[in-house]
Amino acid sequence: MSKKIITIKEFSDELTVRLMKGETVDCCKEELLKLAKIVKEKIYGRRMVLFAPLYLSNYCINNCAYCGFKQSNKDIARKTLSFEEIAEETLKILKSGHKRILLVAGEDLKKCSVDYIVKAIETVYKVDYKGNKIRRVNVNLAPLEHDDLVKIKNAGIGTYQLFHEVFHRETYKKLHPSGPKKDYDKRISIFDKCYQAGIDDVGIGVLYGLYDYKFETLALLTQAKYLDDKYKIGPHTISIPRLEPAAGCDFNQNTGYGVADEDFKKVVAVLR
Repeated sequence: MSKKIITIKEFSDELTVRLMKGETVDCCKEELLKLAKIVKEKIYGRRMVLFAPLYLSNYCINNCAYCGFKQSNKDIARKTLSFEEIAEETLKILKSGHKRILLVAGEDLKKCSVDYIVKAIETVYKVDYKGNKIRRVNVNLAPLEHDDLVKIKNAGIGTYQLFHEVFHRETYKKLHPSGPKKDYDKRISIFDKCYQAGIDDVGIGVLYGLYDYKFETLALLTQAKYLDDKYKIGPHTISIPRLEPAAGCDFNQNTGYGVADEDFKKVVAVLR
């Protein structure tokens, strides 16, 4: 099988229902799914890689309309794990057979500082269960400045994940009324800072359900292409979560932008 990178225009065509010979042709048919399977197995093999999320803190100074961590949510208990608790959680994760962890935290540098995160990474790596240790600590963190990115790079992180959530500017502005996350440009430029700080293993993502999935997927792929063109290394991971209800969050789930299972399969196939 010959391989080539398809263009953004070709991505757009695959995501759109097209008309052929007067007959509606949905690209989520067997041919596309079969091809996606071939591509995946040819490049990555018949395997899945799993990681376990470990939440360090749910304190946050943002007010994202769709998120249960938002500062204005008074219905949840807030907590930042101690290093002893981080070690205990890591031990449980090791006992369950995982070798990879994703550290996640809300955005609040007073409750969850970069130095705390660095020590948390070091704590995870030190935990030993019958000779087994965590091999890779990935992080999902809010945008950091250059020196702080260097700190977590030196702590031995795997992938630095950050999801833009929604690329459509007007929707982004509406859903992020206050807090540092309201700055669209700062968030979307984080990976430039990552590469400049020596972090060339990054993960991008979008939260489906906030805006039209076709627009968001093309924006996501455009971001991936930009990184690949500029730095010659594209994103290591592309994440595509779908919107779900959150405790203490009255955001209307019926946005009109929900992604049905068949469309979600199409997105996965086109991304592959």
